[in-house]
Amino acid sequence: MVGISCSSTPAYRPSMIFIDYDAIVDHKDPKYDEQNRYFERIQENNDYEVKLGRLIKTKDDRYRQKGVDILLAVDMITKAFLNHYDIALFLGGDDDYVDLVKSITEGFYRKADCRSIFPGTCIEKIS
Repeated sequence: MVGISCSSTPAYRPSMIFIDYDAIVDHKDPKYDEQNRYFERIQENNDYEVKLGRLIKTKDDRYRQKGVDILLAVDMITKAFLNHYDIALFLGGDDDYVDLVKSITEGFYRKADCRSIFPGTCIEKIS
């Protein structure tokens, strides 16, 4: 999931910051080094930042993200309060962030939008 925020610099030139909210396995997991290299490559671009939650292994040997939604929500509300951005665009696979987007637009008077990578979710529920 990616939160994208746009803010105006003092010279009124728009700047974009792309924040990838994701998760990584525990450092003891054999997949850690591979995942860590992937996130480091993303951050080599100055316009990108990575914020990581954690992955836990379920009983059926699948992985599940923990803490990622909270990272994104706290970041976007805090940054709105501190006036760090004018426009926020949320890209995701479901409608989990509809209420967050509404709070930012109504409570902080920011322009915020939510776009889904799957049809029939997210944006239709904000309108």
